[in-house]
Amino acid sequence: MATAVAEAPVVPARPEASSLARALAAELALLVELTAQLIDQRAALAADDTARLEQVVQQISRTLLTIREARRQRTILVEMVTGRADAGLADVAAEAGGDEGRQVTGLATRIHQAAVTANRELLINQTAIRRAIESGERFLQFLLSGPDPMDRDAAPQSGLLLNQRA
Repeated sequence: MATAVAEAPVVPARPEASSLARALAAELALLVELTAQLIDQRAALAADDTARLEQVVQQISRTLLTIREARRQRTILVEMVTGRADAGLADVAAEAGGDEGRQVTGLATRIHQAAVTANRELLINQTAIRRAIESGERFLQFLLSGPDPMDRDAAPQSGLLLNQRA
């Protein structure tokens, strides 16, 4: 007499869900890359390396465009998984359940953390750039407000970088 073994039904993973997981992992990698580029930008600014600064700015621009495309793709995949245009990653995780749901939730959390980190680096860079511009403007103002070059009797000021009387 053969006994029937109750087997759990095999539920194939939805290709959209696995595509979404890959897309989220790629988006996470882009945010980590953006953070590194922002740190490089600050280092180039501190080293006054204009060639490197220009290169990093171009890299950041390309990365931001790629992130925008990744977000657009994420929106499409989320809609494919949930069937709703207004759904978010929490909806995907709830609908997927199990390991897939936990994977989506974990990736969403890591993406959020990476975005917060990138934003913090961006704010630091904005402050550094603003201060560099202000410093340059003060220096230029100092140079332009030196003694009148036509006044031969004016004593040279100490610390003046340009000797206009020579």
